Amino acid sequence: MPAVRLPARQAVALVAAAAVVAAGVAWLGQAVDDADSTDVPAAQPPAIAPAASQASFRVGSFNVLGASHTEPGGKRPNMDGYQKRLRLAMRAVREENLSVVGLQEFQAKQADYFDEIAGAEFRVFPGTSINRRASVHNSIIWRRDTWKLLDKRTIRIPYFKGDELLMPYVLLESKVTGQKSWFFNTHNPANTHGDAWKWRKEGFRREAELVAQLRAADPTIPVVVTGDKNEREKYFCYITPRSELHSASGGLHDGVCQPPARPQPVDWVMGSSDVRWGGYVARRDWIVKKATDHPLVVAEASIAPRETPYADRVVVVDIEGLTVGSIRRLGADGAPALHRLMAEGASTLNARTLAERTSRDANVAAMLTGRRVTPAKAGHGVDWDDTWDRTVHAAAGRYVSSVFDLVHNYAYKTALVTRDNLRIMDRSWDATNGGRDPYGVDNGRDKIVDYAGDRNDARAMADLLGRLSSGKPPTLSFLHLSATHRVGVREGFTSPDYDAAVAQADARVAQLLATIEGSTKLAGRTIVVVTSDHAGSKTLATNTKALPNIRVPFLAWGPGVAVGADLYDLNPQLKDPAGEWKGYGGRQPVRTAHVAAVVTKALGLPPVPGGTLDPGRAFTVFAPSQ
Repeated sequence: MPAVRLPARQAVALVAAAAVVAAGVAWLGQAVDDADSTDVPAAQPPAIAPAASQASFRVGSFNVLGASHTEPGGKRPNMDGYQKRLRLAMRAVREENLSVVGLQEFQAKQADYFDEIAGAEFRVFPGTSINRRASVHNSIIWRRDTWKLLDKRTIRIPYFKGDELLMPYVLLESKVTGQKSWFFNTHNPANTHGDAWKWRKEGFRREAELVAQLRAADPTIPVVVTGDKNEREKYFCYITPRSELHSASGGLHDGVCQPPARPQPVDWVMGSSDVRWGGYVARRDWIVKKATDHPLVVAEASIAPRETPYADRVVVVDIEGLTVGSIRRLGADGAPALHRLMAEGASTLNARTLAERTSRDANVAAMLTGRRVTPAKAGHGVDWDDTWDRTVHAAAGRYVSSVFDLVHNYAYKTALVTRDNLRIMDRSWDATNGGRDPYGVDNGRDKIVDYAGDRNDARAMADLLGRLSSGKPPTLSFLHLSATHRVGVREGFTSPDYDAAVAQADARVAQLLATIEGSTKLAGRTIVVVTSDHAGSKTLATNTKALPNIRVPFLAWGPGVAVGADLYDLNPQLKDPAGEWKGYGGRQPVRTAHVAAVVTKALGLPPVPGGTLDPGRAFTVFAPSQ
């Protein structure tokens, strides 16, 4: 693997957003030249909070009724002329404290007058900047003191009889938070000139395609869509299963379309999955009614924090009881996949389990949460291996967030594949015990979407490969393999049978790498982490400080991962412990708990709330930026 990020991610990191869009979505549109968190007590409902402050703003969609409609011969000749109506419209915009508004039926005369009465406060695109016809249906306005324009573009959307008009989308950056957001505004045709459903449908298809392209170019930038769609439930039920958009007015599409509650106007405000909506209202007071024949649709948007990701997916492979000694004894010939990960990725063969416990559940919980064991030290509390009906939260005395929380709360798919001995993990973050979702769409409490237990290693790997080869591979997969541990306990961790079990585990890792490299969805887009929740010694099995038990490998491979790097060289804040046990004082070794940092950093997500072993998320497997 090259020691660089994905091309799309690299472009996002290295060039201006305008260049990203030009490369990623130019075929869709026409360019226009122009110069967090605190745990809650167990007695309260489970909850997690954002890791950083959210960017919030108020956005609206407003069909201001074209100037021609209130002139003699127009459809609303009894209403006031466009100048008085536009003054009223802007009064409503100011009263609602809107910082971005998508305007429809914003004809050339209105655009000219807008410059007179609001040009000092608001900037507009396109207005009449392209030509006086293009502004007839759509413009986007935003407050000059709040937003900085980074890019402005148009896309062709069919209108009456399929006539394609230019409709705008702009990239704005908050002058307060630095958060970038895309805004797209559209007006789809009514049935005034005959049934226009096929043209509305085509416009909705292009809208979904545009949103997908913008998100693919940079998933850290949310997309907000406004517009007069000239459809109510039908628009919602078309667009939501074909995109990640969700409505400020509510509703759900989970296999079955559940539109927002009626009455629903034909005017919509939608957002990508990282936009959380609040304060929705379709304002219809006397001011709005005097200004136009549509409501002013208003909503409060909050944007969850996000960083540029290195990959689209992460697969964590926990090989229980994997010893460094066996990897060395087998060498590159006997364990080629593990040695390939070391050669092509970042690794160490001298990582450590938690200081308190070398048990399976304790260290898997650490990988998922970034925490030590001791509850009094904000640990996860899991110091046993059993099948009792307990949860991590009960052990800790508080809700404990995990990597599954972060990934699922950002609307991504998760999977845990294991034998039945990790049921505590699924139970802790299931629909009953999982925390609430504070980001974007409320994706529910069940943080592990797919749990497959009672799998031997062969079935577990086959199950995982099937999920990765599906139409929608999980964004985060956690695979637990246990045959190495069982053979080591039975035959000894230096026996030929044990080394054969390690070689078999290596062959399964090779299957994983082959599946990734054989898929266009996965190749160059997937990071693999291989480690062990503990090593093993038949004679020192209960000794939590014995080197054969506490020393584990930590291997990372994939896009952006430093090639052939030693993890201690990449992380000077850590210290190689040589052959010693190390407590939590002083410079730390690489530990199993660092898995949480790799997962969230790889996917561009905030750190796991409450993680104590790497609170600043300084740990990295990635090549330093040039």
